[in-house]
Amino acid sequence: MRHHIYILLAAILFSALAASCKPEGPSIPIYLHLDKASVQHPTDGTTIIYGDAFLTSDIDAVQVECWWEGVDTTTNLGTFQLPCTIPVLTDQKKIKKIAVYPFVRQNAQAGTHIYYPYYMPYIDSNLVVAPDSVTNIGSQEADGRWNIDVNYRSTLNMKILKTEWFEPVQLNVAFDSIVERVIDADNARSGSGYGRVHISADEGSKTFFIKDVLKEKDPTAYLYVELDYWTDTRLEIGMQSEELNGGSTSLKGCVTLFPTTGWRKVYINLGRTWRQFHYNEEFRVAFTVLNIDRIDGDIRLDNVKVLSL
Repeated sequence: MRHHIYILLAAILFSALAASCKPEGPSIPIYLHLDKASVQHPTDGTTIIYGDAFLTSDIDAVQVECWWEGVDTTTNLGTFQLPCTIPVLTDQKKIKKIAVYPFVRQNAQAGTHIYYPYYMPYIDSNLVVAPDSVTNIGSQEADGRWNIDVNYRSTLNMKILKTEWFEPVQLNVAFDSIVERVIDADNARSGSGYGRVHISADEGSKTFFIKDVLKEKDPTAYLYVELDYWTDTRLEIGMQSEELNGGSTSLKGCVTLFPTTGWRKVYINLGRTWRQFHYNEEFRVAFTVLNIDRIDGDIRLDNVKVLSL
């Protein structure tokens, strides 16, 4: 008899422990889904329009923040590689507001994903969610993928220090004469033109510049170069300036790009190199071809932008 009492007490104790260990809150997640992000011209006219050349991008990750209905605090869901389907444990039924921040690979390095400060976050509101179901973000394209449209910041805040699209409507090219403008719509990254520099097997290196001396007085500014490139050899992007006002001019490299088999997009942070020049407000952007393998090859550039924020 006593044996049965012990068994009964053990069962009661086990049930109590099981109940106390039961997790609180929902156990079935909702899912948020996004395939891609692409840059589009805003419809309010706040950004200078340069045609399709301004729209090339390589947004390969996003950070997602939510504001749930009835909750005052922000929920940061994290940063995710695209495409992504994000599980979220919540008992909420509606996202009052969602912000999606575009992330890019800084200096073409996969391990340095950053929120690109020149892109505005995508904002949406009143998304209805439910357990064990998928809520898509953005709009669905013809191929079935879900996309968000991203805009550049207003030119009231973002400064465009220099651009070069290599289109035939331009009278002059912003680069040294060493850069040849090629009109070839089939091979241009966008539009109908691109820039090309040829290097022969007997040349070990070749340096060319954006001709203009560019100016940025604010040492706290973000300073970036954006461009599309297709190169048969290594290509170093750098800056030329005076290390001290009135001192000698030198050239310092920022990042080296490696050979590609087609067009690539790159976002280059000039800030660390600019600091080595003590944030001299005048500088030039330099491009050095490094023909290590001594081949006959071409370096192609398109949609070059120097931006400050």
